[in-house]
Amino acid sequence: MLDSDGASLRELANSSKKEGHGVMSTRRHSIVHGVLLEGINYSGKSTVARLLGEKLAMRGHVPRQRHCYAVESSISQELQRQAFESVQNWEDRAFPDADLMRAFNIRKSAQILVDSGLIAESDAGADAESVIVQDRHWFTQYCSNEFFNPGEGLLSKPWLRQHAPRFTVQVYLTCSQEERLRRASQRTGPEKHNLNSYQRAHLTELASYDAFCKSLIRNDPAWQIIQTDSVCADVVADTILAVFNAATASGTEDLQEAESRA
Repeated sequence: MLDSDGASLRELANSSKKEGHGVMSTRRHSIVHGVLLEGINYSGKSTVARLLGEKLAMRGHVPRQRHCYAVESSISQELQRQAFESVQNWEDRAFPDADLMRAFNIRKSAQILVDSGLIAESDAGADAESVIVQDRHWFTQYCSNEFFNPGEGLLSKPWLRQHAPRFTVQVYLTCSQEERLRRASQRTGPEKHNLNSYQRAHLTELASYDAFCKSLIRNDPAWQIIQTDSVCADVVADTILAVFNAATASGTEDLQEAESRA
């Protein structure tokens, strides 16, 4: 399964540049001082996010750990609650199932739109001491929309080109199917919500979802794809931190900010 028009995010960016609306060339983008961690279940995001926060704090930064949305608001909290409560009667459903996921993706897309607007109005990129460590945001949701409900226009391509927040470092974590099965077998106890239960019931099919997500950013220099199979989470966190330090030291963020206002 590919993007509804067969286009990767890199191709979307290139097409927008030809139209005079490059991914980093529109003033409507928010430049977030921080790290965006994306990836599907069992990729290691939560552990790496925690370690990144600890390592940033040890280096004198003020880590701001965020999950799903970056700015606290009652609207985002309510949309989050409604989204996960909407996944019902997931047993014996196919993967992917558009009808099962539609209400979830609509609410989560609305949440991303709201949160992105709040980011643009906040100081997310203004404080050099504070670093946002974002566990999932717009890319995960875009992938979910296009994989489960392709062609339905949730998080449109013009919005993606012009308004999706850009972080100092954007990382997609992935692992092999064998490693995903191993990690799933080590998790005990009930799942946090029905969506996790649905995905756990389709561990084999998750491989195609992961491949789909990676296909959208494989050739995009704005993204780092890290395979976490044989690398401990601590090393992954150190690798990401090194990329973040290099980006801030080289003035990449300043260049992004200048281009976003051009």
